[in-house]
Parts: sequence; C-alpha cells; structure tokens
Amino acid sequence: MILEIQHFSGFTVLLLMRILTLATISLSLIWATSCMGLARPDCDSPPAASIEADVREIAASYSDWGGPVDFQLRFGPVDCFMPPVQPRFSESDSSGPHAEKLYLVHAYDATSYAGVDYSSERQGGMVFAEPDPEDPQRLFREVALPELSREWQQILVKEAFVPTLAGEELTTELAGQPSYVASAERGESSWLPGESAGLFLMLRTARDTPGTDEGWVYATVHPDGAIGEVGEISSCANCHRRAGEDRMFGLPGIAHDPFVSD
Repeated sequence: MILEIQHFSGFTVLLLMRILTLATISLSLIWATSCMGLARPDCDSPPAASIEADVREIAASYSDWGGPVDFQLRFGPVDCFMPPVQPRFSESDSSGPHAEKLYLVHAYDATSYAGVDYSSERQGGMVFAEPDPEDPQRLFREVALPELSREWQQILVKEAFVPTLAGEELTTELAGQPSYVASAERGESSWLPGESAGLFLMLRTARDTPGTDEGWVYATVHPDGAIGEVGEISSCANCHRRAGEDRMFGLPGIAHDPFVSD
C-alpha cells in the first residue's frame, strides 16, 4: 500500500513538472513574440529620426490614397494646435472661428477607421476606388505606401485649413481634393478651406511598444513642409487619452469601431 502511494505521488509530481514545463515554454513564447520581450523589430521604441522620415514620406503621398474618409469639412477643436517653428503671437481672436481649423481626415485603413464602404457615393475614397476583380460590383482601395521604417497598423492624416467665409476670395485651392467638398456650417454661415494650416498625423504600431501612447505616435507638419514635433507628444497624448483605449475620437456621423486588436 505504501509503495502504491509512493508510486502515485511520484507520477503526480512528474505530471505537474511536465505541466509547469509546458506553461513555462508557452509563457516564454508569448514573451518572445510580444513587445515586452522586444523580440520583434517593430516593437523597438521608434527613433525620432525614423518617425520624421516616415512622416515626410506620408505627407508626400497621402493625397494619393483615394480621398479623405468623407468629404465633409469640420471645425477642429481649439486645443488641437500646431506648435510653431518659431514662437509667435496669434493674430486671431482666440474666441472666434479663425482660432480653429477646418479639417479633412485621410486614413490608410479607412475601413477599420470608420467602416468606409467604397460602393457608397456618400463616403470618401470612392473617387479612386477600383472594381474588385472577383466581384465587379464591389469597389475596393489598395493603398500603396512608400517604403517606411516599419509596418504601421494604421496611419491617420488630418489635413487642416484656415476657415474662410464662403463668398470671400480663397487664398489657395483645395489641392488634390474634389470640388464638391461640403462646406462647414455654423449658424447661417458657410465656411470653406483657405490657406493650409498643416498636417496632424497619428501612426499606430503594437500597443506595448516603448516610447508610444498605447502604440500611437503623433507628428505635425507645418504648411511649408517643415516637420514639427514627433513621437509621444504630450499635448496630443493628453487629449487623445480621453478617447479611451484606441485613442481615436472618430468623426461625427460616421460609425467608429475601436482599432485596438493587440
């Protein structure tokens, strides 16, 4: 009887040791393939120089993505500002509409960002969408990105403009955009895009990547093309954290599914 108990105990210990070994191997694999294990090149903290290079390439190519998520101009919040290259005082009344910006949003993965249906004439991207070879009735868009430092999961470009009252002479054309962009309405006034107010970018990699805001890095591009701040910009991060896990506020009137998958 004693021998049977000892044999059973020995078998139990052996079984437990095998289970612990398998668990350790599984945890090691999870660690090695996660950003915490830093075994993947896309999990390294993105160097500022690499982000700047990617931002420069994206700024030069986003207009070829097939149009913004939709063609409705919107007023941006006052606290979404462009840090100046050289400090200067604003000439606009901080309480007036000129303290804000009009903007359009371009998304590398527009379907994940806002569920864009390219067969719909009321959503962006359909201008340059192509028929699906397997289903000609279905339109799709395949964005060709330039060579970047890593495979970003999502890239958002907010194209900003100085608001110009409709009827006033526009100082610039809405470069690369169709003429039927819907004006922004406030009360009885209609506003159209004037001078460029620069670009605001959000780029997403794995959530646990060091030096990012839950996987997001931010960047600004001035109207003259100069790269502004890049990385985990505190003013951007503090604002977008209010949007929750996925850091994206979405657009009014467009269904938004959180883009958090890792």
